Amino acid sequence: MANFAKIVEIDVPLSADEGEMVDVFVKVKNLYSEGAITITVTGVANYTDPLPLASQELVGPGEIMTFQTSFTMPNKNTVLHIGSWYLGVSGEFVLDDRVQANISISTVEEPPPPPEKKKAMEWPTLAVIAAVAAVGVVLVRR
Repeated sequence: MANFAKIVEIDVPLSADEGEMVDVFVKVKNLYSEGAITITVTGVANYTDPLPLASQELVGPGEIMTFQTSFTMPNKNTVLHIGSWYLGVSGEFVLDDRVQANISISTVEEPPPPPEKKKAMEWPTLAVIAAVAAVGVVLVRR
């Protein structure tokens, strides 16, 4: 539960292709009614890969600031952990809110297999047709 820097929205795609640049937009609201505060946002993908979301912005009371970054989609589903921070009276940033977003790797649909080629007639079948044709008999199958 945020006290000062509430994440009100995170905008990411539901899925992305491997190698695609994925844009991340995080909107944070200043809940502190007494004045502007400095807010920053940080993030990590898949618990290990930091996202470059470290800009610091002075945000007025009740205002919403959008922070933006992008990353290259890896070859697996990705979990983003985003945190909002405010600059405390001690001069250090304090973690205030956290959200999580999931991005699935797009599945590449494989093309359907080519249609089966008609099997060429085998030698015995050809021999029967030739023999029937020679004697003038018409063979009808039902």
